[in-house]
Amino acid sequence: MNDYSEKSQEVKNELKKELRLRSRWETIDFCLAHTFLWISIIASFSSAIFVAQDIYIFGSKLWTAVVSGTPGLVIIVDKTFDFARRASWGSMYKIELLQLKDDFEFGIIEPQKAAKKFRYLMKKHTIYFQRIGFFSGRKDSPAKDDKLEVH
Repeated sequence: MNDYSEKSQEVKNELKKELRLRSRWETIDFCLAHTFLWISIIASFSSAIFVAQDIYIFGSKLWTAVVSGTPGLVIIVDKTFDFARRASWGSMYKIELLQLKDDFEFGIIEPQKAAKKFRYLMKKHTIYFQRIGFFSGRKDSPAKDDKLEVH
C-alpha cells in the first residue's frame, strides 16, 4: 500500500512540475510575441518618419537603414519561432493538465490512469508542438491525422 501512495505522490509531483513549466513558457512566449509585434510596429513607423524628415540616426544613413530593416527581421524571427501560436498551444496544454490534476486530486481518476493520461497528454502536445514555427515544415514531423489513444 505504501508503494501505491508513493507512486501516487510521484505522479502528482510530476504533474505539478509540468504545470509550472508550462506556465513559465506560456508567459515567455506571450511576452515575446507581443514584444516582437511592438518592435516591428515602432521600427516601421519610426523609419518612415526618419526617411520623410531626412533624419539620420547617430548622424548616419546606415543606422536609419538598420531601423528600416528591423520589421523584416522581426517578421522572419516571429515566423520562425511563432511565439503567438506557441503561447496559445501552451495555454491549451496547461488547461488539459489542470483538468487532469483536478480529476486526480478529487479522486475522479485513479493514479495509474492519471499517469497514463499524463503520458498521453505529453505525447499529444509534443506532436502539436512540432507543427509550430520552423518545426511545421519538417518532413519527419508527424502527419496531421496522427491518432493517439489512451488505453
